[in-house]
Amino acid sequence: MKPKSSFPHVINTDYFYPPKNLLQKFFQRLVNVFGKVPPDFVDTPHNKGFISEVGFVAGYEKAVSLCGFDYRIPWRVHQAQWAAHSCVHIEGDFVELGTGRGFVMLSVLGSFSNWESLNKKIYLFDAFTKFANSGLGKAAHDYYYAEDYASVADRFKHWKNVNLIKGDIRETLPDNCPTRISFLHIDLNDSSTEIEALSFLYDRVSEGGIILLDDYANRGEEKAYKDFTLYFSNKNLNILTVPSGQGIVIKR
Repeated sequence: MKPKSSFPHVINTDYFYPPKNLLQKFFQRLVNVFGKVPPDFVDTPHNKGFISEVGFVAGYEKAVSLCGFDYRIPWRVHQAQWAAHSCVHIEGDFVELGTGRGFVMLSVLGSFSNWESLNKKIYLFDAFTKFANSGLGKAAHDYYYAEDYASVADRFKHWKNVNLIKGDIRETLPDNCPTRISFLHIDLNDSSTEIEALSFLYDRVSEGGIILLDDYANRGEEKAYKDFTLYFSNKNLNILTVPSGQGIVIKR
């Protein structure tokens, strides 16, 4: 059964359910080829049961309702939620580099029914300003950047232990980063800055902690793919490449 939506702006779950007959399959194929791309650019006939899970629905709907529109990134959100929930019992806090409007971490926080009792903190690092003033990333991603600090802070006011750190992360990380990290999400859209930040943070990531690379295998991010592959191969670690373009690393 499809999950029912309780918010006015919510994910359109129709694109998760496979066609039931040959005619529907034919028209679905036409849509995929000539129409709107599937969510996360992922089109698969396989089981997508996570879309009906209570935690996923609660988190995704919360993000859509607070941001005002659907980013159409359910697979990325699913993987971020999985990583966060997998790291609940690992020493350290959650850190995100490149929060933008906050969609991913809003989805993560919204998926927890017991966030207040977990004794975890989230640190969100971003310039919290449009691309032209941030000096980070690429202008092509400007649509997803934060409007300003105040608007993003307002979205996260519903949860405790959320810290927004404004500014260039090359300047803000040293004085504001937790000593131990269990889940690290990196999404700066600039591999040089990402590698520099990761080099600073890596020793703080606990054993068993998860590093989620948003830009790793996306089309057009060949430099990020090369840089991160080399970085982790030097640490004898492999990156799991997922169809949505992310990379997942479990520190050991």
